[in-house]
Amino acid sequence: MIKSNHKPHILANTIMACDSTRLSRCSLCGKSGTGMIKCRSCEAVWYCSESCRMTDWNQTGALINYSHRIWCERFKIYMDFGADMAKLPFTFMNETSDPDFNVEQFLRAQGVYQQGAWKVEEMGVMQQQTSERQESQPDEDCIVLPVESVTLENPPSPSPGKLTDWAGYYRLRGFSLDSPVAAILHWPLTLYYVITNSLPTHYPLWKESLLDNYLYIDVIGVSLETELIPLFKEVSYLLPTYRISIHMYGPGISKSEDGRTFSEGGLEVRVVRGLYHKVAPPHRKPCLALAYHVGVYVFKTWKKTLEKLKAEKVPTFFTEYGHRTYEEGRRALAEMDIGCSMSEPMLNHFRSPLRINQEETLLPWYRNAILFHLIFS
Repeated sequence: MIKSNHKPHILANTIMACDSTRLSRCSLCGKSGTGMIKCRSCEAVWYCSESCRMTDWNQTGALINYSHRIWCERFKIYMDFGADMAKLPFTFMNETSDPDFNVEQFLRAQGVYQQGAWKVEEMGVMQQQTSERQESQPDEDCIVLPVESVTLENPPSPSPGKLTDWAGYYRLRGFSLDSPVAAILHWPLTLYYVITNSLPTHYPLWKESLLDNYLYIDVIGVSLETELIPLFKEVSYLLPTYRISIHMYGPGISKSEDGRTFSEGGLEVRVVRGLYHKVAPPHRKPCLALAYHVGVYVFKTWKKTLEKLKAEKVPTFFTEYGHRTYEEGRRALAEMDIGCSMSEPMLNHFRSPLRINQEETLLPWYRNAILFHLIFS
């Protein structure tokens, strides 16, 4: 469980700070520009005017649960987590954890801008895949970085023990801590961490259902992940005693991607277009389900999917960008009233090192930052 060092103090909701140069967006009306003001109490939310700030503070009726009066104290705590989220061993963390971090500038400096898997890091959050998106080719070098690309073509030697953080993984692979490759490997390494750490902790009997050391894994609500499929062979390299079958499901997957398969060594990946509760094969019995940046509060179709996962008692894990999105999801799940809840959020040891710049708030967001699981009652 993540704990904060925040100490409550008198709410100074009327004191504002102004940033004359930062391009921001008013969290109430959506107006963009420089010279925005922010709440001095939580120092997390931008407004274009005192009028918008007051309106947001005094929301009533159907919008009362979104009033900043309710969220301000929580935002202070969420802001405190920023320091812990930035505690990763990489030499570039001072740059990439800054609230004004510029991802394009960073990727250009690394020589990977708009190339391979790095294109995903330029995309916004919660994007659905469309047929208009330029899709990666299966044989494309998605890693791009010369040393890392060659290293990751083969399993590590000697065979790895249990890895628990980026420092250990980089030592295993012989990468320098100034290598940015963690910014794309957090996707497969998050899955690896769930398999080796989270799953045994919360479901100690999970191996009893395995057949011939075959891991059947369902990744749900897929959008960006299909661009990164070749990276997931690293999971099979790190778990050489298993054969791994991953099905990726998503309603936004393009028709041309539907049915796409990838197979290499001990890994098989299949892309399936459609809502999970409608298209998942009834004979397939996954040992775990994972949804990156789950967005339970955004997509209403999650209710039927969650009901299916509960009925089949599938160990289910989620990630989120930060604590606000986790809390929004927790509240949305409670309103569904389907007999399941979310565990306490944990910092994912294999989260992305690149902070996501938000125009409306300064809350710390990283891809796959928060990890938690479903609790079935």
